[in-house]
Amino acid sequence: MKASYRRIDISPPIGIRLGGYAHRLGKPSTKIHDPLYSRLLYISDNKEDILIIQSDLLGIYKKDANYIKKKIHEKTGLSIENIFLTTIHSHSSPETIIPMWPNTFPYTRNEEILFEKWWNETIEKIVNASEEVINNPSYFRVMYGVFKVENLCVNRTFGENGFKDENLYTLLFYNNDKRIFLLNYACHPVCNTDMGISADYPGAIHRYLIEKGFETIFIIGSAGDINPLKKGREYIEYMGRRISNTVLNNINGMKNLDQSNLSIIENDIVFPFRQVNAENPKRRFEEVYRECIDKLDDPECIVKLLYADEEYEISKRNEKEKRTIIHAFKIGDVMFLTVPGELFAEIDSKIRKFLSRNGIKLSIVSNYSEDYIGYIPTVEAFRNNKYEARLARWSRVTIDAEKIFLEETKSLVKELL
Repeated sequence: MKASYRRIDISPPIGIRLGGYAHRLGKPSTKIHDPLYSRLLYISDNKEDILIIQSDLLGIYKKDANYIKKKIHEKTGLSIENIFLTTIHSHSSPETIIPMWPNTFPYTRNEEILFEKWWNETIEKIVNASEEVINNPSYFRVMYGVFKVENLCVNRTFGENGFKDENLYTLLFYNNDKRIFLLNYACHPVCNTDMGISADYPGAIHRYLIEKGFETIFIIGSAGDINPLKKGREYIEYMGRRISNTVLNNINGMKNLDQSNLSIIENDIVFPFRQVNAENPKRRFEEVYRECIDKLDDPECIVKLLYADEEYEISKRNEKEKRTIIHAFKIGDVMFLTVPGELFAEIDSKIRKFLSRNGIKLSIVSNYSEDYIGYIPTVEAFRNNKYEARLARWSRVTIDAEKIFLEETKSLVKELL
């Protein structure tokens, strides 16, 4: 099998807003803890080829993913279906999805210009790097393994009784010149909570493995209801060391991968969306805004205003459903599957069991990929009124989402099995 790898720095300028945390209240970033990267892995069996692009970003919308794919296709000739875009969902990266507080703290024109300049430059860097990586493949061998990394994370939604997947799903591409780990692990990258730009614990994994001579592509697993046990910069380093040492200490236990039959498939999937029940969301937001804007040191007021803002924003769009994408490829006995949002770990386990029963020895389930529709929770989360099921732009799907995802995904991957 031929492959090639490229890493590019996509760090934004200080001052850009960071996504994923309401408590930042629309304030600008103030420092860079560690750089953000895009990593490109090109794989070819001389009959079929794919390009995986992993970026240290909060997420990506379908329109942006499609634009990037189109530009890469125009520049390289690689089929759009053969390009996979995924992100790590770091909450200390720019607001490429779900800009927080759109009505309470809207972007100024200068902030919009800053973001647009960085985002356009990032896209250009990715497209240019794709040409370099596609044109310079060499022969690689591939190994795979599954290793336990325990007691790092918790099921934040269902507590101690909730399911969590503590497996680290691993591929190693290697030849005489380069060694590249592709790692798939399910835990929200939310350790960093300050105003600093960071790739969170996946960035720490990258730093530790680079020191040992390995490049990495980190694929975030189904962490919709999975959080780190602790937060803070020290815990970022702790997670990075634990995960890095796990793969390094288990290289000798990895198995050679059958590299035959690279195949690809993608399908649309449609999720019905819930609607706002309030009579006049705009008026409701304005009332809560007047009540709470000067009380943002009060946690109750922050939550009240946040959801009033969200409902108002949702009401402007009037989206009854979302047509999105699920995308997969298979190399030998390994399956790579994309999820256009934040899948609950419990649903992930059902997909992995299905794949295992059908002969797949290693499954890579890549969340925050190709699009972002928000959380895909279990039925139980809806019935128990959990945070991930409360209506907001990051939670639009209906209680049928679990059933829809499982049915459509199983139907998709059956065509590759």
